[in-house]
Amino acid sequence: MAALPSIDVSCVRGTDIAAKRRAAADLDRAARELGFLVVTGHGVSDALFGEAMDLARAFFALPEAAKRRCARPSREESRGYAAMGGEALGKSLGAQAAFDLKETFAIGPIDTYPAAALGEHAYPHYTPNVWPEALPRLRVVWETYYREMRRVADELLRLLAIALDQAEDLLVAKTGHCYSNLRAQHYPALAEAPRPGQLRAGAHTDYGAVTVLRGDSGADGLQIETAPGQWRDVSFPDDAYVVNLGDQLAMWSNDRWRSTLHRVVVPPGAGSRARLSLGFFHMPDAAATIECLPNCAGPDRPARYPPISAGWHKRLKFAMANGLDDVIAMAPESARRAAAAAR
Repeated sequence: MAALPSIDVSCVRGTDIAAKRRAAADLDRAARELGFLVVTGHGVSDALFGEAMDLARAFFALPEAAKRRCARPSREESRGYAAMGGEALGKSLGAQAAFDLKETFAIGPIDTYPAAALGEHAYPHYTPNVWPEALPRLRVVWETYYREMRRVADELLRLLAIALDQAEDLLVAKTGHCYSNLRAQHYPALAEAPRPGQLRAGAHTDYGAVTVLRGDSGADGLQIETAPGQWRDVSFPDDAYVVNLGDQLAMWSNDRWRSTLHRVVVPPGAGSRARLSLGFFHMPDAAATIECLPNCAGPDRPARYPPISAGWHKRLKFAMANGLDDVIAMAPESARRAAAAAR
């Protein structure tokens, strides 16, 4: 079992600068060494989280026809319902991989942004959400939970900016029109053994800035790669969040911070148990440029990644995981080079 560092982020909502710097240093260390951590002091109501999980369970318990009425509106959109077999996360790293043993339901931005602020990279990140008619309460609760998750993720970005000796709002300023996703990931009980090499979620790194994750407590499949080929189990705490950094923060920080490879396996003897988690994948504005931040490069550490818009970066990684070769082919050459460098 990997022992994740635990960080209390409640100081971000206060005025004690020294406390913020201590928390920022702890977060910076965790981001450099492991890329995964546990966050306490988040201020999210357990009741709100519990209801968001209960409604996700209710959604996945709907008849298949009802779920499919909430299907992704198009192949490129990451919101809506995706049935088993719709994704192979291992392919997002350019690897051959079997489809993942999971079904998902996701929403994207819940605010309406001015079209002029989104730029040419807006599609498909800001299309309308799809809500199940049979569960009207789900929209009310999930929109509230989405806002709480965005707050927590932005608090982490504030601490990371402090760790760079930059203005606290350096990174948060890039998320004013964020295209972040809230995604329920349901790993159903398996009636038969998976195919060789098939996982509940293939080995991958997350595409965005920060992922804030909570689900069924205990250890039941989530693993992180702590060294090449060495995998450790991660346990979900009862009242805290597991947080990991994504590719965009690794690129922004010139690999000062780790975007850690992780996967969800089918534990021996656990295939008969379902697993559910809620992940908030915090993304910047689609028009934001992912390029080296101040204090992250120097004469002995040149910038490692060519600039790319946040919108094209996510679009390409999603296309790779979902086998959308036509989308990959239509991307600008500069975007394809930048995405390839981030693998």
